[in-house]
Amino acid sequence: MSATPDRQALIERLVHHYQHPRHKGRLEGADAVMPGGNPGCGDLVTMYVKTAPGSDRIEAVRFEGEGCTISQAAASILADRINRTHPTLDEVGELSYDEMVEQLGRDVVGFRERCATLALGTLKMAARTIQSHRRLRAAGHTD
Repeated sequence: MSATPDRQALIERLVHHYQHPRHKGRLEGADAVMPGGNPGCGDLVTMYVKTAPGSDRIEAVRFEGEGCTISQAAASILADRINRTHPTLDEVGELSYDEMVEQLGRDVVGFRERCATLALGTLKMAARTIQSHRRLRAAGHTD
């Protein structure tokens, strides 16, 4: 028996996350609200990121968006993972696009890797924005 899910199981997981997204909606008090999109196909995702007080660890992530099944399911799967593991901002920066595609199923994603990685790229931008704002505040700049 294979340890990796078969193609049909991967498709069913994507469809389930698309139809029943986890962590979808605004996040009040977010440290960053980062919009992202794929102009070529019209996928849109906004990632909301809140860090734990006095920490670089992510406390909560939520998303809003519209677009294809892959982009929206990937956002739900990513938000679910982040809310379970609570990585640091640096750890988010180290998350692999390739690993995200593998998790969704490379043969299912096909040539639509930009759809599959939109949420991850947007989350990475949000993490960098939080880090940048913190460095600026530490240097005496105000928001």
